[in-house]
Amino acid sequence: MNKLLVGFMLILFGANSALADVVTKCDSIQGYSYYVAGPLVEKDAAGWKKDGISSGSFLVIREANENYDIVVTDSLNRTKSSREDGGEVSVVSKSDSHLVLIVDSPSMNVETYYFRLNQKGKGELTVSQARYGEEARINKHSLMRATCSK
Repeated sequence: MNKLLVGFMLILFGANSALADVVTKCDSIQGYSYYVAGPLVEKDAAGWKKDGISSGSFLVIREANENYDIVVTDSLNRTKSSREDGGEVSVVSKSDSHLVLIVDSPSMNVETYYFRLNQKGKGELTVSQARYGEEARINKHSLMRATCSK
């Protein structure tokens, strides 16, 4: 079932499955976010809150040209590709035991993904996310963790 879902996602987001590789899939991200007061966040509701996506996932894909993409499934089972959504995915560091990616969605969001993985794609992810600007609707800064497996 998982391989069928991955194959469908690769086709849906324009990556030829023969030319792309699933690096890992991380589930149930949990952590904390600092919510900034604004139009949708009352002043007394601002501050640190427990946050996460218990039913969501992050799928990391490496294309043949060494470009990466992160496909996010949210708690409402909506799926979006970071690249298809207008984000730039950059490799900051890569080794046999880790991968660090930055996703920059101009005027809205910056995310740093730090994957610590074994050769089979199992390990953990910590992600830092800063949502800002008018397009973000809710401004917040988050630090979260998830367990990853291939």
